[in-house]
Amino acid sequence: MLRAKSVGRISPPSTDVARAEQLSRAPMLAIKSVEHMKTYFNRHSTERKGKGWNSKTHPSAERVAWDLNGGDEGRAWVVRVLAGRYRANPEVLDEQYAPPSVAHEVAACAERALSAGAREPLTYIGAGMTGIVFVDANGIGYKVYRGLYDSMRSMAVNEFEWLTVAAQVLGSRVVHPLCFDRDNLVLGREFIQGKPGGWASNLSDHHRAIEREMLPHGWTAPEFKEDSYVFPEGSPKTPVLVDASMAHRVGDVLLAYVDEIITGVRPWLDERPPDLGFVLRVEASNGTITRDDANVRLLTLEQELA
Repeated sequence: MLRAKSVGRISPPSTDVARAEQLSRAPMLAIKSVEHMKTYFNRHSTERKGKGWNSKTHPSAERVAWDLNGGDEGRAWVVRVLAGRYRANPEVLDEQYAPPSVAHEVAACAERALSAGAREPLTYIGAGMTGIVFVDANGIGYKVYRGLYDSMRSMAVNEFEWLTVAAQVLGSRVVHPLCFDRDNLVLGREFIQGKPGGWASNLSDHHRAIEREMLPHGWTAPEFKEDSYVFPEGSPKTPVLVDASMAHRVGDVLLAYVDEIITGVRPWLDERPPDLGFVLRVEASNGTITRDDANVRLLTLEQELA
């Protein structure tokens, strides 16, 4: 974090530098310091949508200050501490089955699941590119996203919003979302015990059918993967979609999404104006939105870049 001072020739306030030095050397902080951190994060959270927040080479002064004060992970840690739920060693069953590439993340992700309301003991279920999945003592599944940076935040929000709509459209063919902790990036959902679907050809047909049903509601189907579906115990012929990552908005839902970002209702996360512009052009070509609707928003996005 201290190296960030020199990025883009920014000289942050001495208070931010002092906080970074404190965090780097102190194994524990006084609760008063943690409360000060909470106040800082609450006061400055709206600055996430400012210009330069997501720049890797020329971050804004506000982004440098945010990272010096602990960044997104520091904010989530503060929430856990002040909620009285911070656990140094959460109880996780079957943790030994986690592959080496994610084993070092299991404990921290379990802490975040507990902060989101999970109950010990947790049982490790599996891990993918975007998240680690547990089931808690109440039989609720928790997908904990592997990181608190903006690209993960965007994927988490998208998955929660897709599942919320899909639960109404698809019923029992998809897991239903139960809660979403935006600070800790934890998605609570139904847990389906059963056999993974794999790459069965009938599942790809099933997945295409889901896309046809979701498109009128403003969404594509999620990415089809080996672990997208589970065949529940007792219902081996009825696959349930359990992973909803990488779905995309289309039509009026896409237009509303872009409008909310442009007007500040939603924060800029990992999207850039060129990214949104590309999606608008693609969907105008696909016919889910009109070229006139796309062009109005493209003009506004070009002004964002000016």
